Amino acid sequence: MLIFNKKYVKNCLKPAFTGPYLSKLSTSFLLFYRKNYSSTAKTYYITTPIFYVNSDPHIGHLYTLVLADVIQRYIQLKDRSTILRIGTDEHGIKVETAASKSGLSPFLFCEKMSQRFKYLAELANIDYKGFIRTTDSKHCQSVCYFWKVLRDKGYIYQSKHEGWYAARDETFYPSIAVKKIQNSDGTTSTISVETGAHVEWTSENNYHFRLSKFKNQLLDHYRKNPCFIIPSSVQNNLYHVIEQGLNDISISRPSSRYSWGIRVPDDESQTIYVWFDALLSYITSAGYPWSNSMLGHWPANIHLIGKDILRFHCILWPALLLAADLPLPYQIVSHSHWTINNIKMSKSLGNIVNPFSKIQTFGADSVRYFLIKEGRLESDKNYDLSDFIRNYNVDLRGKLGNLLLRVCSSHFDLKRALLCSKEYDVDKNTLFQEFDANINTIAEKVDDHMSKFQLHAALQSIFHFITSINKFFQDFEPWKYCNQPDKVDPVIYRTLEAIRLSAILLKPFIPDKAFEILNKLDVQPSRRSFKFCKLGLDKTYLQTQSKTNKLLFPELSSMYSEK
Repeated sequence: MLIFNKKYVKNCLKPAFTGPYLSKLSTSFLLFYRKNYSSTAKTYYITTPIFYVNSDPHIGHLYTLVLADVIQRYIQLKDRSTILRIGTDEHGIKVETAASKSGLSPFLFCEKMSQRFKYLAELANIDYKGFIRTTDSKHCQSVCYFWKVLRDKGYIYQSKHEGWYAARDETFYPSIAVKKIQNSDGTTSTISVETGAHVEWTSENNYHFRLSKFKNQLLDHYRKNPCFIIPSSVQNNLYHVIEQGLNDISISRPSSRYSWGIRVPDDESQTIYVWFDALLSYITSAGYPWSNSMLGHWPANIHLIGKDILRFHCILWPALLLAADLPLPYQIVSHSHWTINNIKMSKSLGNIVNPFSKIQTFGADSVRYFLIKEGRLESDKNYDLSDFIRNYNVDLRGKLGNLLLRVCSSHFDLKRALLCSKEYDVDKNTLFQEFDANINTIAEKVDDHMSKFQLHAALQSIFHFITSINKFFQDFEPWKYCNQPDKVDPVIYRTLEAIRLSAILLKPFIPDKAFEILNKLDVQPSRRSFKFCKLGLDKTYLQTQSKTNKLLFPELSSMYSEK
């Protein structure tokens, strides 16, 4: 939930838990609202997963970054301060192997790759305020501190660990999570059902976390917080997983085969498991250990993650926090994946979409628009360049760019239309009344979608509105009445107001182009927030009118325009 919305509360609970849990609705959400959304609340803290540096960023990483950035910019639109933290996960066998193949030391390899992810964020205009690296000395020290806290509380113990181990995933899988397959040469192999990685039966001495102790606490938290995980279907599925029982989890590996990582405190023979290390980045980047958690902006308001890392974030991570007596994040939002020909992107398959080249070719806002409009939380989306080109030409260039070009024509006196809007009697014009109603309800529609994390629907609502602006402008044909202020000014005024509102609401999605539009209209920076998204709430813009009328979205080169 982005901003407290009563409609969302009702919609969220319908597919979630029923029966006695609904009786707790009023108290639960009152507390949730006070902690999370009141004007006196702490800085809104959003995180993406820290990205694994064993290979170059792909379009899926960019999608996660853009989702998080749109959410935080929307929160800012409501005059709330935010912090978005991103970063890189730099320990583990896969990183060590990738570094060896590149001819670099693990340290230099991580230096290089972390810069790639940072560059992608900057290229995509991601407004982050902190980049955490798990190789940072402060992070490593804090991980060791957290380990000792859990050890001293009796939640960590050492014993023999046996299970199906996937070197590629750096994960042990239970027997129910693996299956045998027939290879092309007639031999058989055992693989992970979830990831397809080959597994081998492994036996070794490790440190373990008493995850089994937290079954009831996790179930209780899920029941009391039916919007803890978004989408709600994911929370329901994980609830049933936890109900079946939790096994203690191995949280270290022998240093003899896993050396690139943080050593277990007081035991150099063991290295801390990469997921234990990585999850703690959410609190170490917020300043853990604290004397006052609020100073570090914890707890996080939103963890934004991909669906492939749900169990680590929604079961192991909350249990670790409970063990350390730390508050849990308010919400965990999971999104689906981008595919190529309906196959998950994979470096080994060579079907990775390069996000750098797409931004450099089409611009950051065009890519952001496409990812948000086409991506979904609950279902995978197939990447198709022709879809991208269509979105650019039809929506961005055709509907938005062309509208701005037509309205800001030298044929119209925009300032006069704005100042004289009240002088004409248009109350009896049904078309004006309908359009005024559209202007005054668009912000509410967008807010309703955003409160449910339906970012794609929010963006579509804005562009449906922009379509209606074009129709309104076309139907009244104001260019025919340039010398008749009583006919042209009411049309131009409403069109300007609709564009102003659209630009404000587009700030989270396409920030650069929204900035260009608002600058062109000379809207004051202090009047570019959500509270000004009503007809007639700003009469101060257009104090100076730009004489240039350049294209907001230029025509694509011929190699793309025909697609």
